[in-house]
Amino acid sequence: MSDHNNLQTHFGSSLSVREKRFDSDIYRQINVKIDNVVAQLQNISDTGVALFSEYKFEHNEEKTMQISMTEDYTLQLKGRVIWQRPEGNGYLCGFHFNNQYLTEGFLEAFSHIIDMKNAVTDEVNVYLGLDPEFKTLTYEIKMYLESVKTKLEQLEQKINVSSASIKNSYKEVIKATFEKPFVDQVKLYSKKLDQLFTSYKDKETKHKHKMFFREQVGPYYTNNPFIGRALVKPRGYAGDYEMMNQIYRDNYEGNNFFEILMHRYGINESSSNSVKYRRGYLCDKIMSLSKDKNNFTFGSVASGPAQEVLEFLSKVSPEESSKYSIFLIDQDIEALLNAKRNCFEKILSRNLKCKIEFVPVAVKQIIEQSPESDILKTINFDFVYTAGLYDYLTQPVAQILTKNVLDLVKPDGHMIIGNFHPNNPTKTISELVADWKLIHRNEEDMQGLVALSQVKKTVIHHDPERIDLFLEIYK
Repeated sequence: MSDHNNLQTHFGSSLSVREKRFDSDIYRQINVKIDNVVAQLQNISDTGVALFSEYKFEHNEEKTMQISMTEDYTLQLKGRVIWQRPEGNGYLCGFHFNNQYLTEGFLEAFSHIIDMKNAVTDEVNVYLGLDPEFKTLTYEIKMYLESVKTKLEQLEQKINVSSASIKNSYKEVIKATFEKPFVDQVKLYSKKLDQLFTSYKDKETKHKHKMFFREQVGPYYTNNPFIGRALVKPRGYAGDYEMMNQIYRDNYEGNNFFEILMHRYGINESSSNSVKYRRGYLCDKIMSLSKDKNNFTFGSVASGPAQEVLEFLSKVSPEESSKYSIFLIDQDIEALLNAKRNCFEKILSRNLKCKIEFVPVAVKQIIEQSPESDILKTINFDFVYTAGLYDYLTQPVAQILTKNVLDLVKPDGHMIIGNFHPNNPTKTISELVADWKLIHRNEEDMQGLVALSQVKKTVIHHDPERIDLFLEIYK
């Protein structure tokens, strides 16, 4: 058998290659007439089209087809109707071009260019619909950050071949003379953005302004260890244990001067300062609540890196340490492992005798009271707290969690819940550049987290900037 016959056996009697059909999105952008009779385009290839028309065309008679790509661009092609059949209230027909092909790539190019044209029009329309004050502020921020970035890059190029000692001198001078005014200026921009953005009430308006800001200045904010991690969310959520560690380390992290300054801004924003405040505040609470007790059991829900526990382990005396039992509860195993390494290092170095457990239980399991959370019911806490969790919980869910956690606390025990206040000036910049949205609560919202029947009293405590609230619950 010949090779040709073998091909016919496997592939059928016809070896012709069918012409390329183009995506249906193209059809909606093309108007068609045959000898001035309007037809609806069904599909199109390099050599012909399929059409629907209420008019029945003469079979195999040469006709002129007008293909209007845009209002000011029309192709005229000669061809014939080579097949036709009734369909609904009209006819489907095939129109074949006479010895002509559409130029290779023409339809793809047409579709892409029209899409580009429409996209540009949409972007311009969005731009024209933006708040002029927001646009002006955005461009001012962009100009400031670009100017600083460019000048720092030029400076680094200049000292690139210098000795390590000279480079370190430059770093120290930047820290001493430029860091604070730079951070203060970017923080001021955050406050102005928050004042404007919070005045926009509907989601569509907020989204348009967010995308505009992110497109204009997003990378200036996110190309650094702290804010970049908030955007990427490698643990699946912003505000993970490493971000908290970055805040507490308070170091100069980044690949160049500008990244370092933006990182310094991020870890010294108002919300980051309130996170730093939590460490001392919660440590002091542990010390004061346990002062007159022979045994004291406390725990942290969604504990993260548990920096307040590390501070406590640095302060408690070895003699007093034996009365403490500590439970760190988190669904993020990496966070628990990080806390475990740091806590045991402190315990061993100071010869402490406290008991400490790391409990991999998820908040969802506590809320649903699933079997995985039953272990918590055996602990009987004197004091339990959670400082960075409720910012992600709706009010009904938060109320259920409060009840279930408070049930784990002894009579006369204590619970503390932390949550950012709506006055938090960083809520807007966090959302604009990193999609980091929190649920903010005012004093009334915080009081509404707990049923009065469960408690003796509640007290609201504020951090120094009055943007982080702590609901102190006396059971």
